[in-house]
Amino acid sequence: MDFKSEVMKVLITGGTGFIGVKLKNTLVEKGYQVHVLVRDVSKYSSSLQVKYFEWNTQSLTIDSNAFEGVEAIINLAGKNINCRWNTKNKQEILESRLRASKTLYNFLSTNSHQVKHILHASAIGIYPSSLHNQYDENQEEFNNAFLGSICQQWEKANTSFEQLGIKNAFVRIGLVLDSKKGALPEMKKLVAFGIGNRLGTGKQYYSWIHQADLVRLMLHIVENQLQGVYNGVASDPITQFEFNNELALVLKKKFWIPQIPTLLFKIGLGERSQLLLDSQYVMNQKILDSGFTFQFTNVQAALKEIFK
Repeated sequence: MDFKSEVMKVLITGGTGFIGVKLKNTLVEKGYQVHVLVRDVSKYSSSLQVKYFEWNTQSLTIDSNAFEGVEAIINLAGKNINCRWNTKNKQEILESRLRASKTLYNFLSTNSHQVKHILHASAIGIYPSSLHNQYDENQEEFNNAFLGSICQQWEKANTSFEQLGIKNAFVRIGLVLDSKKGALPEMKKLVAFGIGNRLGTGKQYYSWIHQADLVRLMLHIVENQLQGVYNGVASDPITQFEFNNELALVLKKKFWIPQIPTLLFKIGLGERSQLLLDSQYVMNQKILDSGFTFQFTNVQAALKEIFK
């Protein structure tokens, strides 16, 4: 059954973030009514299709009107990981996610509602870094470094929604390709200066996804009320060396400084260097088996569309 034929209202947490804004706009284009939870509702203007409601994850409070008619939730809330990974920020990255989920759970467990399905964002950083292994959703060994630990704790906390009879799904997101947000603009700067077709060894695998496909994939999960874990990556994992050279080809640039040693990254970025230096070759057969088709299956085609 087409979920969209019955559900016309979707609630988004993190709806003002990078992916959240694109998701909100796509939902509107498809005719959905969208409710977005924000910290300060006075900063936003509601319309017929998009309405903003206030919540406070510190006090665990939420405007009950946000749930009126809502049957699906997409939970993207959490502090951006693209910051210094000092003690304070690392704690906020974790707590912002856990408290957002707890705020939702507290309301749904103590109030009447129509919510049938909830989709949570996670990341492929949950998988161990490896130059040789390939990971699908059945992987039971996880990455105990910071990002992997965050994903494990958040996914574990979000399984609690199943106790409420709500269908629960997770999307483990790979390297999201977008011209203005995420890691790609920073990588573009390096290539523009002819620096680093190898960051570290260059052998590490990047499991990537075009931002448009990620939004479509999330809607596919919601519209079909899919449950369980799904990898949000395209079918073409590529080594970092290959990725950087494809990016240089699309941007029509040449490399003058071919390699940046691993040690320099670790000195400059500290623990956060794992975002560029870790290797995860991630499979997407499960989402393909559910009937989803990717628009961008080749990294060169994806990069050409992004920088057209």
